[in-house]
Amino acid sequence: MDIEKLHGTDPRLYQLVAPLVMSIPVLRYNNNYPFKTSAHHKWLVATNKGEVKGFMPIDIKSTGACIDNYYVSGGNSSLLSALIDFAKKNLQGNNLFLPFPTPEMQKPSRQTVL
Repeated sequence: MDIEKLHGTDPRLYQLVAPLVMSIPVLRYNNNYPFKTSAHHKWLVATNKGEVKGFMPIDIKSTGACIDNYYVSGGNSSLLSALIDFAKKNLQGNNLFLPFPTPEMQKPSRQTVL
């Protein structure tokens, strides 16, 4: 599994994730809410043999980095953990905000700082 960090407006990002972010099943996975990107976003894209298996858009703000959604094929929790670990290592110096509980958290909260 390879994880690549891409700028929010990188043409390669669109090439990799467009087929997924416009698919009905992936939109349902995200509660029918569209995925957003901007010049302030960094995306982590996980691929296996050239096939996108998951992604995580991260909004870089002055107060920190906010993960507001993600997609992992088949609900793969180990891939989600790998994306979070990659974000923690590659966004050092930013507080990383998660709006969802992770397996290592005992008490879920609306937003958790890692």
